Amino acid sequence: AELGRIDVKMHGDPAGAVDLYEDVVGRDPENHQAIAALEALLHDEDAKAAGVDLRIAELLDPVYRAADDWQKLVELQTMLLDEVHDGARRVAMLDEIARFYDERGHDPQRSFEALSRAWLEQIAEGVDGEEPLYERLLELALQLDSWRGLLAVLKQGVGKVYDEDFEAGLWTRIASLEDERLHEATAAIASWRKV
Repeated sequence: AELGRIDVKMHGDPAGAVDLYEDVVGRDPENHQAIAALEALLHDEDAKAAGVDLRIAELLDPVYRAADDWQKLVELQTMLLDEVHDGARRVAMLDEIARFYDERGHDPQRSFEALSRAWLEQIAEGVDGEEPLYERLLELALQLDSWRGLLAVLKQGVGKVYDEDFEAGLWTRIASLEDERLHEATAAIASWRKV
């Protein structure tokens, strides 16, 4: 009966519906009807227009974590990336997505893609903390034999940094990659000249 009231209320007041679903999920975190309704609201245009999608995500995140449902967590995080404007939070979200794909999904390609985005966002925010992300990118590039993919990410990175020393370091990485992994001496020499 309570969920029926929520369905009626939802049609004119998505925020009010979320309030009620929050109450239901707070009392019963495994209530499948409430979870399904929140998931439907997450994709509802009226709910998005009302700005409740971040709130819904905050309700669903612990439910998915408790259920160890990493696929739904990835879907949720991916959907929220457009809504989150804090660079550090976006990096953390992308890093977590990459870890899920790598460790749980055994999908190194998708992990590489998410981690590339995390690294690019990190260097756009500031170069501090980029090294661990880059080291993982190197490991994935080795696993995938995707040196051209890594090269493309590094070249994208050059355009995102304002620190001249770090930019020189990126050109050093690019030149080393071109020389040692791709065996493209001419390209490597051109990159070394930019250091």
